Amino acid sequence: MSIQEQLLNIETEAVAKINAALTQVELNDLRAFYMGKKSPLGEIMKSMATLSIEDKKIIGKLANEVKVKINDYNILYINL
Repeated sequence: MSIQEQLLNIETEAVAKINAALTQVELNDLRAFYMGKKSPLGEIMKSMATLSIEDKKIIGKLANEVKVKINDYNILYINL
C-alpha cells in the first residue's frame, strides 16, 4: 500500500469514527489518536525523512490536507 493510500485510509477511518462518536470524551480521544505524535499520521510524517524532495512535497501536502480535514471534522462535531 502506498503512502498516499495509507493517508487516504487514515482520513476515511478518522472521519467515520468522528461521525460515529457519541460523546465529547470519544471525540477528544479520537483527536488525540489521529493527531498525536505517535498517531498513524505522525508515523507517516516521520517516515518522510527518507523520501525524495519531490515525494516529500506530494506526501507533505496530502498529509497536511488529511490533518486539516480530521481536525476540522473534530471541531465541527465538538461544537454540535
